[in-house]
Amino acid sequence: GGVRFADLNREQAFKFQEDIIRTMMVVEETFHRLAAGRKQDTLLICDRGVMDGSAYLPKEDWSKMKELNQWNDVDLRDNRYNHAFYSVADHKTRSEDLEGAKLLDSITANAWVGHPYYDVIDNSTDFETKISRMIAAVCQRVDVHLLAPDLVMTLVLCICLWLTLSSHAFPHYQEFHVVHDYLVTPSRKMQARLRKRGQ
Repeated sequence: GGVRFADLNREQAFKFQEDIIRTMMVVEETFHRLAAGRKQDTLLICDRGVMDGSAYLPKEDWSKMKELNQWNDVDLRDNRYNHAFYSVADHKTRSEDLEGAKLLDSITANAWVGHPYYDVIDNSTDFETKISRMIAAVCQRVDVHLLAPDLVMTLVLCICLWLTLSSHAFPHYQEFHVVHDYLVTPSRKMQARLRKRGQ
């Protein structure tokens, strides 16, 4: 809408981001209701997710906003979206300099760490191949086999250990408790389990 965060004071940025998130929620819920009423399978793709808003506020303001609205990361991130992608593509509408854009990219990507199905589609290939990799990842997640088997995909679902010369450093991560309960099945070749995941 032409609003530049750099032109807003802290209170204005807080209220603006809060209103953006509320608007996103209403729009997403509208499409979810519409999809639920259809007689065919429907895939909803959101260009942005509500967790992206955390990149545009100081950490303490994001925590305050969640508290005021009775939001939490698990509901905003994990329960709202079946799958999260993060793309580091350039956007023509961005007004940040290169370093500012890199910082926002990093903060936004970290906002989604912890989602059970989180893939990063990086810029390691040309744009057309990047789009193909993104479509392939979506197809794999929804179990649709439409693409060539030799398509190269980059799926990032685990936390990697970064080795430096002097120390071990971890990227941004979140801890979760996972409980698996295994159920009795009619065959030894079949496995059934319940999985509970939370913080």
